[in-house]
Amino acid sequence: MVCILPLENDEVGGNEEQLGLAGTNEVSRANDGEQMCSELAVSDQPSTPAIGIDETAALVVFGNEAQAVSGDSIATCRVVASDENTGDVKNASLPTNLEDPNPIKGMLEFPEPAKGEHLEDLENYVDTDFVIADDVIEESTKFMDNSEEQQVVFPKIVASGNEKGMRLKPIVDKVVELSGSVCPKVIYIGTASFDRTDKFLLFTKAFSDMGCEIRRLDVSEDETTPSQDEMQELVVEFPDVIMCSGGNTLHALIRWKEVGLDLLIKEASMKGKVLCGGSAGAGCWFSSLHTDSLRPDNAKNKEHVKNDLTEEELADWDYAKISGLGFVDAMFVPHFDATGTNGIKRSEHAEMMMQRDPSTPAIGVEDNAALVIIGDEAHAVSGDGKATCHILVPDESTGDVKTAPLPTNWRAPIPIEEVLEFPEPAKGEHLEDLENYVDTDFVIADDVIEESTKFMDNSEEQQVVFPKIVASGNEKGMRLKPIVDKVVELSGSVCPKVIYIGTASFDRTDKFLLFTKAFSDMGCEIRRLDVSEDETTPSQDEMQELVVEFPDVIMCSGGNTLHALIRWKEVGLDLLIKEASMKGKVLCGGSAGAGCWFSSLHTDSLRPDNAKNKEHVKNDLTEEELADWDYAKISGLGFVDAMFVPHFDATGTNGIKRSEHAEIMMQRDPSTPAIGVEDNAALVIIGDEAHAVSGDGKATCHILVPDESTGDVKTAPLPTNWRAPIPIEEVLEFPEPAKGEHLEDLENYVDTDFVIADDVIEESTKFMDNSEEQQVVFPKIVASGNEKGMRLKPIVDKVVELSGSVCPKVIYIGTASFDRTDKFLLFTKAFSDMGCEIRRLDVSEDETTPSQDEMQELVVEFPDVIMCSGGNTLHALIRWKEVGLDLLIKEASMKGKVLCGGSAGAGCWFSSLHTDSLRPDNAKNKEHVKNDLTEEELADWDYAKISGLGFVDAMFVPHFDATGTNGIKRSEHAEIMMQRDPSTPVIGVEDNAALVIIGDEAHAVSGDGKATCHIVVLDENTGDITTKPLLTSQGSAPIKDILDLTEH
Repeated sequence: MVCILPLENDEVGGNEEQLGLAGTNEVSRANDGEQMCSELAVSDQPSTPAIGIDETAALVVFGNEAQAVSGDSIATCRVVASDENTGDVKNASLPTNLEDPNPIKGMLEFPEPAKGEHLEDLENYVDTDFVIADDVIEESTKFMDNSEEQQVVFPKIVASGNEKGMRLKPIVDKVVELSGSVCPKVIYIGTASFDRTDKFLLFTKAFSDMGCEIRRLDVSEDETTPSQDEMQELVVEFPDVIMCSGGNTLHALIRWKEVGLDLLIKEASMKGKVLCGGSAGAGCWFSSLHTDSLRPDNAKNKEHVKNDLTEEELADWDYAKISGLGFVDAMFVPHFDATGTNGIKRSEHAEMMMQRDPSTPAIGVEDNAALVIIGDEAHAVSGDGKATCHILVPDESTGDVKTAPLPTNWRAPIPIEEVLEFPEPAKGEHLEDLENYVDTDFVIADDVIEESTKFMDNSEEQQVVFPKIVASGNEKGMRLKPIVDKVVELSGSVCPKVIYIGTASFDRTDKFLLFTKAFSDMGCEIRRLDVSEDETTPSQDEMQELVVEFPDVIMCSGGNTLHALIRWKEVGLDLLIKEASMKGKVLCGGSAGAGCWFSSLHTDSLRPDNAKNKEHVKNDLTEEELADWDYAKISGLGFVDAMFVPHFDATGTNGIKRSEHAEIMMQRDPSTPAIGVEDNAALVIIGDEAHAVSGDGKATCHILVPDESTGDVKTAPLPTNWRAPIPIEEVLEFPEPAKGEHLEDLENYVDTDFVIADDVIEESTKFMDNSEEQQVVFPKIVASGNEKGMRLKPIVDKVVELSGSVCPKVIYIGTASFDRTDKFLLFTKAFSDMGCEIRRLDVSEDETTPSQDEMQELVVEFPDVIMCSGGNTLHALIRWKEVGLDLLIKEASMKGKVLCGGSAGAGCWFSSLHTDSLRPDNAKNKEHVKNDLTEEELADWDYAKISGLGFVDAMFVPHFDATGTNGIKRSEHAEIMMQRDPSTPVIGVEDNAALVIIGDEAHAVSGDGKATCHIVVLDENTGDITTKPLLTSQGSAPIKDILDLTEH
């Protein structure tokens, strides 16, 4: 029989008449119910418990199960029962947060305490030794090393800081992953929560929702404890996962020891079963734990205890340190970020415990986080994206406790031994005052590129290119595909062997796993070399094998470059790296592991938290202290004579931008240029050449050079679309302007007459008409509207056809692009891919201009094709006139050589052309100019009409369908020019189209099937401008007819 007792006059609990209760006096319903139960207890009638229902609460009954429901999240139901021994009444409120009903029988026993002699004075058991598993990890290691059978990893533990953690997906997923089953079988051991069904339902909910088979093992009291054989089946044979509840750890450990469950759990663990739990169900796996087992309400009938005691009595308790099963030799501290009901923070009290007994480190796990242990390795998992674990170690010198949070982004566990030393600083005398080493000279490789050049020039054997360097601006860059692909490409192997040197990150395993991830995922063989401390440094012979003989790739971590360079010098690793480099091994790394290859680098090595125990330092210092540091310029190994600036687009924790500080450094010491590499970009060096690679499609590298005249620093970003590297010397001069007096005021040359070939077509006609010998057709011109056109197959095919050779010899003249190698490589790509012999003629500056005889050979004798780059046509024509190249080109043309080019390299063949030569950034150092000027300044220019060489009497308009950076359409401006000077017709060539001229005939070619050429003429009678596109499907027609629009 159950007495239902409404605790107020309300509609929810029913009325008095229905329940047969009288409530007419002033005594409260709650007191009245307790009095009824007391009377029943002392009468001849058996004691009948009562269920009291608050206003706005309800009791929902399902057969022999029930649950309390709150209408306002405050009200609840209460079980009121008499104490047969004392006659007193015990009152316990029912939880209203249960998702499933509980057996009514268990509910009616809710105020009853658990049975067990040990519970009468639990403090007497605090010093009991429960350790039985302290040899498991050692056995696991032996088994893993020696077993010839399939390896079983053990122990596998997921220890959550609270019970809720076992319902959070990231933590649950880890349990499932370790179980090896998508739907693991679970045995739930609820001893710590006194085998309460409500705790069972809540704790196993995530696995129940997955459809897992779940069984429970109740050993909290003798009456429910099964036989040894039954426990053997439930714990060792049945499950994939052993899950232990939170609650009273001391009670659980006592009972497990009494019934032999502890040994069964150990046996199950060594068979690879996953051990997991939250709070008490997590701490039990460790050699010791920080527990609230002595808390008055940490009992089976906790709700009654809370009802029965005052707030002061409930707060009158202390934490205790007790023994656990001992799988991991550390003290576990659950709820590390919480405060107990005694008002004391767990984290602070754990530190006090450690000061009293510093024999073992501690692991503090915040609510909603978990520590995952796999064999002899561990890592932290956050269930909510914020919570983590903390390592606490005693400081032997001061007696204080050092703490450090564990990162939760590790991709794999690291050795537990290393985890437990997480707050410990690195060893090394130099680390005590690192500033004293800033001026140390670490350069040992400054002759490598010179030796490489000699070797490449003189070797009769197969050439080994060196050095090969991929220097990323940050560590993440070494995981981005374009950069990783470049390392693989340079290694010459689809799956290169990698040696990882993590000195800069103090040989931390988490950094090793993260840094090598891309290569690990590829299945590469990866070894590591730890030389950060003497204890781990191998012998010279072993290092020789690891660095020089074994790898295809040497990968160095980010971190503290100065520490790394000091250690490498101390142990002789610097010289081994140099030796390996000269054997063609790829050197790569990010941040510190990139800057080390250069003669100097911009470093944050003096940053307070740039240390092995960086997490502890961040915990220990204030924000102001963490920001109180400065960048330094230090020496590197010297493969490249430049200052490397990693993280070029980032701001340090000192609030100073890397890029701005690098400029200040250069102003103080302008002896070498600097290379700034943004995060997610890399500079690639191959022998004496280099190019930039973007890992994300946006980031790039920057060149910084001092301006000797002003003392300022000039910067320029490197393009990342180069198809091949260019000379490092040229890369390092990237922001430098071209030389030449005419460039100081280019406008003065706009009216210069460059025509020298206006008689060529006439001579061609005479020659064709009168010659009795084999006819030589000239001129042969392919004039593309843009540079890209010279890479499009229909236009390239036309050049090849006119050359008369399936693989023509090409002379490239890049004067208009200031002889930049990147433009040479891009412009000649189609012919290079065909295997054509290509030479280049550089006359943009006096220093590179060859003699007349050499130019005669290169332009007139050697080629089938003369190819001219796009760029600044006016500059090109001035230089050609100055050095006599214009006349050599005319001579070559009359010998049947094909003249071709795009944009500037096309317009130069005509009597006049529409040009953007006065555009501010139409310069050698265009990237620097774009960096240096505002958008308004870059747009402040006008087109000009200038003379060309005059092979065709027309004005050529490249990019006819485009709009300039001044916002003016080429086609519209060309019409305005015609109205001012209608003396010659206009030929407008769209991007990706070309005009082909053969003798005195011409036709249009489309490179993409859409683009074409246009004829623009002025009607002298009306003054109107008429534009008509040329059909690209038509054959050649006389140039005169084409230019005469009405006839055409």
